[in-house]
Amino acid sequence: MGAAALFTDQLGRVLLVKPTYREEWLLPGGGAEGGESLAQACEREVREELGLTRAPGTLLAVRWA
Repeated sequence: MGAAALFTDQLGRVLLVKPTYREEWLLPGGGAEGGESLAQACEREVREELGLTRAPGTLLAVRWA
């Protein structure tokens, strides 16, 4: 289970991160740890990757694989 955050600016540009362990640019986020909700995982990943403390907003999308 994983979660990602979508940040945009006033011009509609999307914030992406470039992980050191992947070739692709991605939305900030990652996998949930044991016992974490998706909201908690999203908040933790944003804090770890961007240094921002933000509570997740409304759920935007769900991907089922």
